[in-house]
Amino acid sequence: MKEWIYKATKSKVGYYETRHLAVARHFLCRSAVERNGSQSDRVREVDLGDIIHFYYARGDGKVPSYGSFVVVHGGKYSKQFGERIEGTALFRVSEDPENSGMIRLLTEEHEKDPSRGYARDPEHRCFTGWVIDRLPSSEKQPPKFEQRKLLPGPMTNLWPYPDPELPRGQNR
Repeated sequence: MKEWIYKATKSKVGYYETRHLAVARHFLCRSAVERNGSQSDRVREVDLGDIIHFYYARGDGKVPSYGSFVVVHGGKYSKQFGERIEGTALFRVSEDPENSGMIRLLTEEHEKDPSRGYARDPEHRCFTGWVIDRLPSSEKQPPKFEQRKLLPGPMTNLWPYPDPELPRGQNR
């Protein structure tokens, strides 16, 4: 089992929508493939049973945590998720009428503003992501968010934890 830091930003959807997807819908949206066709960084390294410490950069300098989550098999929530994306722990989001509320959460912002919101994975042509269950705080708590100690740069949003090489530079 590995642990990961994941930092979502307001470039996709808002704080409360992201929290709802994670906590109520058991979902962290992530594509296996970037828009340019390259593999998404580190996505293939995350496996079932891994822990993701999930944060949200609100844009006001505050980065609250949603908690720590374990990556689970999509079959646990079979009405919401379909098959696993080969070589990853990502699962397809079911796009059928029974799952219309989740699809609406994923598409609403992008339909209003194409530069924001979630988009379907360009190779798999569906929404993909990790299926997650929040761990009780008594079992696991995320570390305090300190960008330079958890992520190697401001544009990085997925990184293994702990990384003994962080913080980088002379002033540790």
